[in-house]
Amino acid sequence: MHDDDFLMRYLRIFQDMGDTFLDTIDGLEHAFDASVTPTSMVRVLGSWIGLEYLDEELPDEVQRSLVREYSTLVAWRGTRYGLERLLAAITGAGVIVRDDAAAYFVPQPAINEWEPAPAGIRSHVFVAVPDGGWASDDDLLRIVQRELPATVTFEMRRGPRTLWPLSESRVA
Repeated sequence: MHDDDFLMRYLRIFQDMGDTFLDTIDGLEHAFDASVTPTSMVRVLGSWIGLEYLDEELPDEVQRSLVREYSTLVAWRGTRYGLERLLAAITGAGVIVRDDAAAYFVPQPAINEWEPAPAGIRSHVFVAVPDGGWASDDDLLRIVQRELPATVTFEMRRGPRTLWPLSESRVA
């Protein structure tokens, strides 16, 4: 059988195909690791966890870093801690996030369910980010609006400028 050149070349086709499949399967875990996957896949991974605003123009390492950081923050989404860490990752600097009333639920032991906090309690968040970084003012506003719970109001400043609520001059 080893002496038949045609048979050996014919079988080599299947061996090469099998090796290709095995190599693909062996490397599959790396396709989902933001540290080593191709850059185009980094943006796909980001979109799977809610990071749709990842700009392809950003440097490769910045994209990878944001996907890694955001994947650890998904469980903290909608919290002060999660917003602080996300904005720090985006701006590359320290940020201030203060909430003056918690968005919470009050347990109802009689019926063993949870009910929203009383209507009179409003949660308001103050966000201050430094100037600089890759994100535009509109990008940061959109990100903060996505990350905060819908019932929470907020005020946002970037450096000395107030981004939200919009002033009369910015609306016009």
